[in-house]
Amino acid sequence: MALKAGVPVILWERREIQPPSAAATIRHLVSADPLTLPVRTRTLRAEAAATPAPHRQQHPGKVVVLLWDDPARLVEAGRAL
Repeated sequence: MALKAGVPVILWERREIQPPSAAATIRHLVSADPLTLPVRTRTLRAEAAATPAPHRQQHPGKVVVLLWDDPARLVEAGRAL
């Protein structure tokens, strides 16, 4: 729905039931310059990947998702994305 509405940036946590820390993670990610959001999200996800297996599932980077639309990207009719 957000994409169809034209929302260019969407950040969410994929767990169906978010722990209280989920809101803090999202607030932390969006608290700085918006242009750094992709890098900060990528860093958080890399931290999760580097976390030892027993604790990886609990790391917030394991479940945070960023969809960042590039308004400068031209879409050509008839071409696969």
